[in-house]
Amino acid sequence: MRDQEAREAVAEARDLLDLVSVFLPVAIGAAVLVATSTFRIVFARRVRQLALLRAIGATSRRLAAALVAEGAAVGLLAGTAGVLTAWGCGRLVPAVAEWFGHHLSASASFPWQPAALTVVGTGLLAVLAVLAPSLTASRVSPLHALRIASSGDDRPAVRTGRFLTGLLCAAGAVALARRQYTGLPEPGDSDYDRFAALTVVALSGGLAFLALIALGPYLVRPVLSAVALPLRRLGAVGRLAVAGVGGAPARAAAVSVVVALGVCLIGTTLTCLASLDAYDRYQRAVSAAADFSLTDREGESLSPTLVTALKSRPELTGVTAFRTAESSEGRSTVSVADLAPDAVRSGGALTARTGSLDRLGPSRIVVDAGYAHDLGVRAGDRVTLTIEGHAVDFTVAATLPGAGPYGAQVLMTAGDLTRMGVDAAPTDVIANAAEGGAQGRARAERALTEVVDSPEGGGRIIAEGLGGPEDGAEDLRTVATTVIMLLGLTVVVAVVGVATTASLTVVERKREFGLLRALGLGAAAVHRTVTLECALHGVLGGILGLTLGLPYAWLVVRVAEVSAPFSVPVGQLAAVLAGLVVLTAGAGMLPARRASRTSPVTAVAHAE
Repeated sequence: MRDQEAREAVAEARDLLDLVSVFLPVAIGAAVLVATSTFRIVFARRVRQLALLRAIGATSRRLAAALVAEGAAVGLLAGTAGVLTAWGCGRLVPAVAEWFGHHLSASASFPWQPAALTVVGTGLLAVLAVLAPSLTASRVSPLHALRIASSGDDRPAVRTGRFLTGLLCAAGAVALARRQYTGLPEPGDSDYDRFAALTVVALSGGLAFLALIALGPYLVRPVLSAVALPLRRLGAVGRLAVAGVGGAPARAAAVSVVVALGVCLIGTTLTCLASLDAYDRYQRAVSAAADFSLTDREGESLSPTLVTALKSRPELTGVTAFRTAESSEGRSTVSVADLAPDAVRSGGALTARTGSLDRLGPSRIVVDAGYAHDLGVRAGDRVTLTIEGHAVDFTVAATLPGAGPYGAQVLMTAGDLTRMGVDAAPTDVIANAAEGGAQGRARAERALTEVVDSPEGGGRIIAEGLGGPEDGAEDLRTVATTVIMLLGLTVVVAVVGVATTASLTVVERKREFGLLRALGLGAAAVHRTVTLECALHGVLGGILGLTLGLPYAWLVVRVAEVSAPFSVPVGQLAAVLAGLVVLTAGAGMLPARRASRTSPVTAVAHAE
């Protein structure tokens, strides 16, 4: 039995690790991008040294091989440090768990094989990251040894090959997205292959991100131009920060793209989950519009005294009577009801796909998704309904994203239903428990039973409980929290990349900061300038990430559930963007402190 419990515990842990492994490649990809940018900056700082090696006979091939070997060595060291850190944390887990009353034990043996594979894999990833910067740096001309300045961003922002590659990736992404958009399913289509469709969307998103990487330097300055307007109020600090980021567009793009990856994934996830949650609430509002539903066993109308008796019971609330009828439309029939959308217990979850539910009124109807698709109508179109020979024209006020409550395909006002010849006696009644919880529901059920068994009920009334637990919504929130926490690894990598780039930039720009200090800029102003530059990387990444992520979030929602309303969690996205800006600004605190300590003498004494 203990062995069985151990196996079950390991299986649960393995399921969690499998979920983590799905998102780890994203964080690893972000780390490779950060490493590539870092290697590029470091090699740019050594341009004179590389040029001198070229001048004394080193070939580009041997120079590139040396730089790749250097990157591989860094990767092996980083992999070793990471494995040892992870093993050490694993040894600390039992001690920490003991403080919270959980008894755990760590493996006594060191996992040599996984550790070796991790170190080798990290080395290979470092080689992948250093490959492009090493090839670029190895082509340096020997004449660079005669130059005094060695700024690493004096190359063109985007080369022709990279620009064309970016355009091709963007064209491919648009083509795949357009193909998927034109092939979206219709409401009720059960033969649609959603897995294949989501795969195409993922491929399109990957191409779009590659295009962002390639064309990022061209996008930095236009975005900065829009952002610079409010920064002008900060005076010289704001202008210097914008000039510092915009003066090195390739470097700014390399850092901001990693931030954009994290924002894009988190923003897309939040938007998709908000949309699916809204659709889930809609489905629950339709399937369980109230705690209880009453109808006649023989399909007859209900007595008005029954409704009065139900409303008089304090255990019940929200008692609403409505009528249903059948409209003949050719060979088919349509279910019509005069139930108001706000009478549904979760009325806030009932949303319109087109139009507005508030426009329901005289000669205006609300149509469910299936019937709207069959007629090919949307909000504002005209529809003719016939009940017992009475044909009346209506204007569609709104269409629902799914089925209507209680199977009603058309919702209209009570006056319109009476005008079409339907008897005024109600056919259905819904009610809710006045108190929440199991006890309140039990008291409401007893009161309902007493009324049904009374002379008003006549023994012909069926009372059905509709309200139920919201396990699906709770599971959705749990999955959302787990996914967002895992995607947070990408944000952590991006913030580390901002801190690394800022540190290297401060070392590279000592003479510039010394000159600013010599011209009268105070240490605090220099500190604010560097901090603001780091914050701008967060702003750039956030804008680019949301611009890329929201269209794909809309497409994913339509592929996953075509009837789901597209809901943008503006508050959550704004909080993510604000938090990211704060994190990137905080990542620049230490480099900014180092920059603020630059002496004005450096402007004259510092030699490049």
